Amino acid sequence: MSLNNHDTNISQEECRNCSKLSSSSSIIRQRSSKQKKNFIFIGYREHWETHPPFECECQNQSIIIEKLDYSDDLNYTGKADCLLFVLAPTGRLHSYQWNILRKNRGENQTWLFASRESASTTQSHMSPPKKYSSSTYHISFTYHSKADLPTPYGRYVSHKQSEINVKERLTAILEKKVHLMSWMSSNCVKEWRRTEFVKHLAHLLPIHMYGTCGNMTCAKMTSECTLRLKSYKFALVLENSCCPEYITEKFWNAFTYEQVPVVLGALPDEYARLAPPNSYIHIEEFKTMTDLVQFIEKVDKDDSLYLKYHEWRGKGYIDLAKLPADFISSCHSLCRVGNKIDELRSTGDNAFHFDPFSPTWFGGCRNCDEIIGKMKSNSVVDFS
Repeated sequence: MSLNNHDTNISQEECRNCSKLSSSSSIIRQRSSKQKKNFIFIGYREHWETHPPFECECQNQSIIIEKLDYSDDLNYTGKADCLLFVLAPTGRLHSYQWNILRKNRGENQTWLFASRESASTTQSHMSPPKKYSSSTYHISFTYHSKADLPTPYGRYVSHKQSEINVKERLTAILEKKVHLMSWMSSNCVKEWRRTEFVKHLAHLLPIHMYGTCGNMTCAKMTSECTLRLKSYKFALVLENSCCPEYITEKFWNAFTYEQVPVVLGALPDEYARLAPPNSYIHIEEFKTMTDLVQFIEKVDKDDSLYLKYHEWRGKGYIDLAKLPADFISSCHSLCRVGNKIDELRSTGDNAFHFDPFSPTWFGGCRNCDEIIGKMKSNSVVDFS
């Protein structure tokens, strides 16, 4: 089952039922006696498995899916039930295009903002002119817990009862640990100088760097890679943006590898609210880099202290996002959107629930380099 299935009444089999339409099908279709909805994607991700046009058979309705690229004619979208704005591989929407879309917006048309990327990544591509910021998107489909349709990268689920044999389990975890810390990244040029930061930190701590940004390899999704990562006590998890609740699969996957994440990304209180209790080390909770390094060394040398970061395993488990079902392009997710639109219409809710410039999205992003720079400047150790 996919995350958040409890907040929709969708049959898993029906959500999976997508039928491909003829490529010559018209962008807008006439209503039939059966309840139908027309959705149009504005932008699309080429790596998604299903490409429009196609049709989703949901529990209570059928949804016809079309798409328009940023460079297409946007004058014929007015009769669609929903426009789904997503990050396209290239290009962006310009002011005149936003004006066209707004001019043609139907009275009952819903606009949805959908993204698994960070707020800072989407800011220049999917944000309308700022004068329209609070009157553009009715609903959102993002990883943030306050989204209308939240779809996080992972979540912690607590058990009703504690696991009885947790001590044996933790002992088995400790016996596998041979190395201190791993770091995995394939995107070396991002919003902040994280590769540079890791190289500096590696002068003080033994860090094995995997991926194109490092000098070691580990084939993802293989048993060999899993066993290797389980030999590390810590995982350095540096998100590409320091934005609200941007906690990606890198963090949640560390738990499946029985590691303790050392993190930088979302705010400390956001991790505290969403992650397993006492399961990670947040870089921002240290005044200096020296303090951070000394604390990691302390935890490394004290087995009982280290295992405290694994005690949550007897009280709950990690539920990872189910892909591709949790992509906005899947019939599972599109049926969720259809149900949400019905819910809003039944209550007469035409409000704009999502503002991309708000504190829960781009307005809450911080500069990762400034956070690290301040810690470096406070440190006794020279990081230059």
